Order: sequence, then C-alpha cells, then structure tokens
Amino acid sequence: MTLEDVRYAGSNQRSSQWLEEPVRTERLAARVAYVGEELPAESDRAFRLARLGFTDLHEWIGRGGFDEDIHDLPRVNLSYEPPPDMTAKLGFGTISIHQGWTTTGDLSRSRTIQKNVEYSVTADDAMTMSEWLSTVVRPLRHLMTFATERPNDVTSLTFTHSDQESEAVPHQIEAHYSRVSVIAAQDRAHPSEMLIAGSHLGNDLPAVLTRWFELTARTGLVIDRLLAPRYRPDTFMENRFLDVIGAAEGYHRATRSNAVLPRAAHRLRVSSIVGSAPVEHRIWLKDRLANSNEPTLHDRLVELCGWVSGLVAPVMDPAPQYVKSVVEARNAATHVGTRQRPMPAGRDLWRLTEQTTVLLEACILKDLGLDDDKASEALARTRRFRTLSAWHLSGVR
Repeated sequence: MTLEDVRYAGSNQRSSQWLEEPVRTERLAARVAYVGEELPAESDRAFRLARLGFTDLHEWIGRGGFDEDIHDLPRVNLSYEPPPDMTAKLGFGTISIHQGWTTTGDLSRSRTIQKNVEYSVTADDAMTMSEWLSTVVRPLRHLMTFATERPNDVTSLTFTHSDQESEAVPHQIEAHYSRVSVIAAQDRAHPSEMLIAGSHLGNDLPAVLTRWFELTARTGLVIDRLLAPRYRPDTFMENRFLDVIGAAEGYHRATRSNAVLPRAAHRLRVSSIVGSAPVEHRIWLKDRLANSNEPTLHDRLVELCGWVSGLVAPVMDPAPQYVKSVVEARNAATHVGTRQRPMPAGRDLWRLTEQTTVLLEACILKDLGLDDDKASEALARTRRFRTLSAWHLSGVR
C-alpha cells in the first residue's frame, strides 16, 4: 500500500491500570491510498490505464450478452457472450465500455455467471490522480447521474501501469481517495425511467460520450450546479431553484452567443454614450457599461425556450409567462431589500425549478446530438417530466 499526501488528523492518549505509562496514539489521513503495489516515486503514481465502475452502470448498459435456451427440455443452456467494447476517441485518449464476466460455484450443485461492466480509459499521456479525477472521473460521474436521473458514485477505480498492458493478467492497483458522498442505498435503477441509457443509445453511444466530454469541458461548473440537487436531495428548495437558474444562465453563456451586438458595434455605442456624459462621470459610466452587451437572464431563457420549444411544450407555460415568472422569482431571491414581488414558495417554486431542469435537460440532449424524436422520448421517460405533464394537463397551479 502507498499513501499519498498524508496529514496529521488528531491524537489521543490511552491509559490503563495494566500499563506502566499512558500510550499516545496519532491519527493520520491520506488524500489517496494505492492498494496493491508500493509506489515510492511521484512518477510511479502517474498512470495511462484505468478502469472505473459506477453505481448504476450495470443497469445503464442493459442486459446484453446473456442467452437462455430452455426449449429442448430437460436440457437447459445458459450462455454469456460479452458484447464488443464500444470505444470513443477523446481529447486526452480513448474511453471504452468493457463488459466481462466471472463465474462462481462448484459445478456440482451450482454455477453462477456474473457480468462485470466498467469504463476502460487509456490516456495518451500518464496522468496523476488529481488529473484523473478532474479529466475523467468527474465528467463520467456527472454523465451517469445526468443519464440515470439518480446520484451515482464511483464504486471502483483501478490503475494499471502502461508497461503491464501486454501481460495476460496485468497487475491492478486499487485507488481509494477522500471524498464526500451522501448517496444512500437505493433500489436498482431501471432503464425505463432513465433519461438516456446505453441500451437506448445503441451504436450512438460512442458519439454521445465524445460530445459529453466536449460539453463538460466548455461549460465548466455549470453541470455541477445542475446536478447539485441530485447529489444533495435534502437541499432547501430556494437553493435548488437558484442552482438550476444559475446553471441555465451559465449554460447559455457557454454554448450560445454571449453578445447582443457585434463587438465593434457595441464599442461604438459605448463610446458615443460615454462621450456625451460629463467628463467627471465618464470613468464610472464606462465601468458600468462594461458588461452591457451581454444578454439578460430574460433574453437567455427566451432563446433556450425557443430552441427546444417542441420538446418542453407538454410541461411548460407559454414561454413569455414562464420566463417572466422565473426572472421575478430569481430577482426576489437575489435583490433582497428592493421592491420585488415576494418569492414564490412551495409548489409554485418547485414547479419553476423542475420546469427549468427539463429545459436544461432538453438543451443538453440536443447538444449531445439527439434528434427531436429521440430527445422527446428521453424526456418522457423521466418521473419529473411525467409529473409536470400531468399537472400541466390538469391545469394545476
């Protein structure tokens, strides 16, 4: 075992009538523990090959590979043929979904075939643990959480040194790292309630994987904000609302035009306005107008609604009414002390939060390359969409 970034975490002193003097103990904590090999040099702790498991990966990928033949009784044939790996080319290397198997039993009374599913990642250059977490682990965890509509966590992370790639059974190093996770045990996920499952995507899965990594690289912390309530479902509704509104604003900023006018036209407009102001106010006015060419929250939401209007129509009020409600609620929450309408509460705030979540999910699905038919089918599978649709049809407000 190798411990990395070990730090002092406290101490204690134990005494007993059986001890001549007290025994002092210290607690140490490590950021990462590598199990399976001693890795003394920093270069030893950089890897090109990794495999990752996630909470719902088995259910997400589907049942493929098993075949059962019971037509010729009393003979029963049960077989498992691993589907071929599906590989996507990414900016830092390649990622595959690898399916294998293990068997248990004594062949006398029982035999069990267990399917194993993992992401297999090969980086072009060796990466440290921090680089793996930011470049690979985090985007994949967010993909699983986004796609399954449930919080997912890493269940296994193993590395293999590149010089062992040609070995029949390469030696694997388990990596355990400190993280905060409050994901409770849940029932098994089912693809029928997932936004997008591997079984839904079929041969499009590698392309979707590639686009997901490109999208998360462009949007930065936006996906974090969108998924925060899923990882922390007990978050206050007001915070959930602000998270998803911030995610919508950030998503538009990262993926759509962030200027109302062309840059040259805006500079001319600012110069004209500043030039007509009193000299003593020009510096202040120029600072105030520095970001005046960016769309407002209202404009950003209107554009997003227009882009996916056909997908979100079953769960949304008309765009002008929805956007007006969202902007007023956001202003009431952030412009405290001004004459704003009271922030909606309870069911009204929940509805705005969930509608904006559906809006963002629709935008992301289209940016991942799904056409309107597939995106519509994906949204309709989720509980959120079905609940909002029923309320919308019933006229509940």
